[in-house]
Amino acid sequence: RGNSSLGPIEVRLNPAIRSIGEIEELVNNNPGRLDLDPFHPGDAESFFDLFFEIEIATPNGTVILHTKSPKRMSSVITEKPPGQGDVYENLETIPLFDENGNPSGFAIGAGRHIPRPPIEIDVFDFTLGEIEIITPTGASEVVGVDGPATVHVFFEGTAEGDADDDDGNTRDEVATEMVALSLAGVSSLGPIEVRLNPAIRSTGEIEELVNNNPGRLDLDPFHPGDAESFFDVYFEIEIATPNGTVILHTESPKRMSSVITEKPPGQGNVYENLETIPLFDENGQPSGFAIGAGRHIPRPPIEI
Repeated sequence: RGNSSLGPIEVRLNPAIRSIGEIEELVNNNPGRLDLDPFHPGDAESFFDLFFEIEIATPNGTVILHTKSPKRMSSVITEKPPGQGDVYENLETIPLFDENGNPSGFAIGAGRHIPRPPIEIDVFDFTLGEIEIITPTGASEVVGVDGPATVHVFFEGTAEGDADDDDGNTRDEVATEMVALSLAGVSSLGPIEVRLNPAIRSTGEIEELVNNNPGRLDLDPFHPGDAESFFDVYFEIEIATPNGTVILHTESPKRMSSVITEKPPGQGNVYENLETIPLFDENGQPSGFAIGAGRHIPRPPIEI
């Protein structure tokens, strides 16, 4: 999935035709065994003849296109499954056909696929947060919370810091995901824990403010600069009230945004959102509770 100037785009396999391929070792030092890590030391050529189906949500409606001839995506891989940074590529132009099988006038050109892009894992052992809890009566309070968080950053090349301008706005960006969050505090209702809703991924993005170095994220330590960063966070909130434990969750995301000065975020960089988001109970029913203003500091200033 991604965004194009025509609208959101999804690239998937054409379900009518199998996309098959091959892995062939470069040197046969061990007959009868594939000379490719982890089976035996070595590298190998790999390809897939892919038949694509492409869906574009244009302002005038959804367009679904497909290829009738394969696009051979090829690579030399260093292990099986492909190693981090192994890249499949093809420069050939392939025509696209509409749902009736007629030429659409569209085509796909150069293509690139990285099965295991470099992922930088940022672990924050101690973070600070504030979250506004709004009760069914309309009363609200801001609760201070703290605890650990973990974030994944998905770079778009063979090295950390590699980034592309996927949305066409002249600034390079990379995808991110918050994969763990465990913040605890005490509210007037009882002890509270704020964590991620396990049913929905909390994804985000880091996008440089100025593209002085195309193909690299202009953000320390990769290249001097600052960047906009956000996470669409789906929360799960547990409150240990005197009458029993209440577990609530959001079904729409709370976009926590910041301008960060480095990656991982520098000391004092603050993610915030003032929007009110309704909370639902364990049966998916409106609870009457909501969360209001939220604040999260991944790396609070620490005096040792």
